[in-house]
Amino acid sequence: MKRKLDNILVDNPVLVRSFGFVSILAASTTVKGALLMALAVTAIMIVTSLIVSLLKNLIDEKFEDIILLVLIAAFSVVATMLLEFYYPITVPKMGLSVPLIAVNSLLLHRLQSHAIGEGVGSALAGAITDGFGYLLVILVMGAFRELFGMGTLFGIRIIPQKFTIPAFSTPIFGFIILGLLIAFSNWYTRKTKLGRARK
Repeated sequence: MKRKLDNILVDNPVLVRSFGFVSILAASTTVKGALLMALAVTAIMIVTSLIVSLLKNLIDEKFEDIILLVLIAAFSVVATMLLEFYYPITVPKMGLSVPLIAVNSLLLHRLQSHAIGEGVGSALAGAITDGFGYLLVILVMGAFRELFGMGTLFGIRIIPQKFTIPAFSTPIFGFIILGLLIAFSNWYTRKTKLGRARK
């Protein structure tokens, strides 16, 4: 279980394993968009991990990649339709990030490297902790970019418009913020692993 919890910070799927950059950058311009993306990706990851873990003995190794991609794509379509139905105003503002859930590298990695060879409990725990790790990163980025780029959080005015820096909402600043988070994660990971080694 401790190894699974490492997925949130020490072995974060985004900051350490470099998965999901596209969706992180595209959907993190606002907190609401970031939250919707994180919930969609996590839900798909949990459901597909359970299905693959349960049916792994029935999946032919020759067609493994195709089956996993089709499974991800199918649930991504469902997630996209649900988001568009319940959040018709927010989703269009998220651009192509919602339709591109189907090609999120984190989802395929979770199925190929873990769910296909794990029991149901382990697959579920891994999917949840990976989801929390992804959620943590995209929410921090969404809050930072919305607050300083638009002066709002969840659409509520926090900083006067004249003090905002619109450039924070651009992809370039998104990369910069992500880079800073990766640098902090590397420092924290090294510190944590060094502390464990000394015990």
